[in-house]
Amino acid sequence: MRSDQMKYDIYPPVQVIRDEIFSRKLTVGKISALTNLSMGRLRNILTGRTDMTIRERDIICQSLGIYPGDVVLQREDLTDNKGFIDVRHFPEPLREAIRTLINALHDPKPPRRKRKKVTAS
Repeated sequence: MRSDQMKYDIYPPVQVIRDEIFSRKLTVGKISALTNLSMGRLRNILTGRTDMTIRERDIICQSLGIYPGDVVLQREDLTDNKGFIDVRHFPEPLREAIRTLINALHDPKPPRRKRKKVTAS
């Protein structure tokens, strides 16, 4: 089998990005122009021929207006992803409120309460 006929495994986060590009009817050329990544490099990433770096993921996600964490959370191969909520299509104020809540839940130190001064009467 020739190398151009080989099937490659596509890393699940890349598949999420591919699906987003397809749903928006964008071309590799358009993504290339938005990201300053070469069309050849993008094709290789999107077909699974080469691995995508984290920096490339972030650049592509930024050009699509996608939160990079959502790309990871939406992976089809995760068995326990039922607890994840896709917030990409929520209004920005709601997404920010959800992020704030999640960060507060993960904050190891709760805010300190101010003590009332006790005065002798």
